[in-house]
Amino acid sequence: FNSSIFEVRFKSIIRMPEDIKTKMMTRIVQKRKLCNRWKQTYGSLVKAKFDANKKDCIEWQLIWNGENGCELRKGSYQYIVDLSQRICSCRSWQISWIPSSHACATMYHLGLQPDEYLHEYYHIDTYKKAYSFLMQPIYRPHDWEKNSIQPMLPPIERKMPGRPKKIRRMAKDE
Repeated sequence: FNSSIFEVRFKSIIRMPEDIKTKMMTRIVQKRKLCNRWKQTYGSLVKAKFDANKKDCIEWQLIWNGENGCELRKGSYQYIVDLSQRICSCRSWQISWIPSSHACATMYHLGLQPDEYLHEYYHIDTYKKAYSFLMQPIYRPHDWEKNSIQPMLPPIERKMPGRPKKIRRMAKDE
């Protein structure tokens, strides 16, 4: 967010929120158009990561415990997956909520679809809900109604307590 408003941050305090509002309005419209182009129920970046996990699941040797958990091995690597709690010991499933390759291998072994275990956060319906609220344009200050309230003035400068400094402090490079 800060990188997108880098130029705006150096503007005056009145102009800055207006420019941020304009950027947010255009971003919401762009995101709504983007999700209308999706061909599947989740975005293209999630699809790329999810597809990579699905491809990598082929090489894992599975040892089933009989219920919802299993152990997966490939060479010296070993991971434990529990589908009922949606946990993989590599912790990538808990962090991203995209099933890891180990979880996908377990699901394919049980005849389940990994797409059903993808977190609802990534679904198109959630995405559309997030960008369903539009920002309404507002009037500029010259269009605001005039009223009888006096404009706020800056605070009155007062003399600070204590003896004033007589000698100017010199900078380090002077």
